[in-house]
Amino acid sequence: MIFQYKPVRPLIVTSVFIAVAVFLGYLMRNDNILFKLAMGIVFIIALINLVFRIAYVRIEIKDNKMHYHYLSLIRNINKTLTRDDIDQIYLDQVAYHRGVASNQLVLVTKQKKKLIIHPFYSPTVDIELLEQKIYQMPTAQEIEEETEEDEQTEIEKTPLHQKVWMFVEMSVKCPYCDGAVNINGPYTEFICPNCQSVIDFNPQKWTDMFEDIREEVVEEIEPGHGTKSTVMGVFDARMFYGRMVPYCKQCKQDFEIEQELIDQKFIKCSNCGKKTSLQPPPSWFKSVIPGSFIIIDSFQGQQDKQQNELEPISIKCPKCGGNFMIKGENRIKKCIHCGISYYIPDDLWKKFHPAPVKNRWFVGFET
Repeated sequence: MIFQYKPVRPLIVTSVFIAVAVFLGYLMRNDNILFKLAMGIVFIIALINLVFRIAYVRIEIKDNKMHYHYLSLIRNINKTLTRDDIDQIYLDQVAYHRGVASNQLVLVTKQKKKLIIHPFYSPTVDIELLEQKIYQMPTAQEIEEETEEDEQTEIEKTPLHQKVWMFVEMSVKCPYCDGAVNINGPYTEFICPNCQSVIDFNPQKWTDMFEDIREEVVEEIEPGHGTKSTVMGVFDARMFYGRMVPYCKQCKQDFEIEQELIDQKFIKCSNCGKKTSLQPPPSWFKSVIPGSFIIIDSFQGQQDKQQNELEPISIKCPKCGGNFMIKGENRIKKCIHCGISYYIPDDLWKKFHPAPVKNRWFVGFET
């Protein structure tokens, strides 16, 4: 609130005039007719003054708008005006008697409507702050120009391309045996470690699974945080994803991914020396995560080194009893003695091909 007029003094004076006129008119009701007429005129003038000029006025300027409230015995006016709605503020002469003018301060709108600010204005009334605040309100053009400047400043502050790092931990239920299959990277085929079935995970399934995740990571998830999700559909999937800088799994040191490293096959930790795989995203994955430019620490099966580190195992042929060596390249192996085909049992096969553990892998993309 910057201006408020309460008609306390005019209300008291007018009430006194009305009371005196009524009282004297009653006492002298049988006396001089001219005196009674004079008292009647005083009463009528005071009553008109009370009805039409005595009012409560409140003006508040907020959010570049002027809120006007006028309350009298017969009128209640509420208006909200902008700077473009206001034409001028001036003194309106109401009466003139014996060289003394009676004025009211009026605001005129562009529609030529008068709004009374001060019904009984006198030079002693300080309205400088009110006029200053009203004329300082910006016009619609000034507000538009200021908004455009703010938007331009915001655009200049916002980088054209922002790098975002997203981590993913994901597993799905095998549609053949209901066993858990860990999805450790953006691939279109996975082998169930339980039933050895080949699971088709085509790009459309990836798109359905990752719908809205990119926007959620950019707009809602704070750096260093993540969220869990369960997706029901062709595959029942459990996902844990979030926003995090890639790091070394051995010593937890954050990687510094430079542009020149993107075309390489691995990154070496500057702290412990451990190597972590790098690869460009498949072309179809760029439609799943638009702007993606690198995949970090992903693999399709178990890490290759685990199979290479296992020594060949000697087994006995169930037909001829001869011993022969297997390395786990194929599930069916022929006996070198009698030529019988031998199907490697599940327990032995899993020693060569252990089920992949769930792995946290990273996607770098630009917004």
